[in-house]
Amino acid sequence: KTKEDDPMRCWLNIAKEARDAVKRELPDASEEEQERSCEQESILVSMKNLIAYPWVDELLNEGKLMLYGCHFNIESGQLNVFNPDTRFFELVE
Repeated sequence: KTKEDDPMRCWLNIAKEARDAVKRELPDASEEEQERSCEQESILVSMKNLIAYPWVDELLNEGKLMLYGCHFNIESGQLNVFNPDTRFFELVE
């Protein structure tokens, strides 16, 4: 088993990519805002990784598969879904 096959390493790489994006795009945001943004960015990184699989991309393009990015805020009980048109996570009401 190689280091690249280690599930924990893969998960941490997703988190690192998300953290780096947030630090780059929101350097002056509060720690709380950066944490929430990192959670949401991790979802987008995971979706991007899924689409990198040819069979997933093919099914998406054929309309046979839908992919949704959802973020659940445990503290508030709010569910937000990523809207690719606005590029924001929007509250589900």
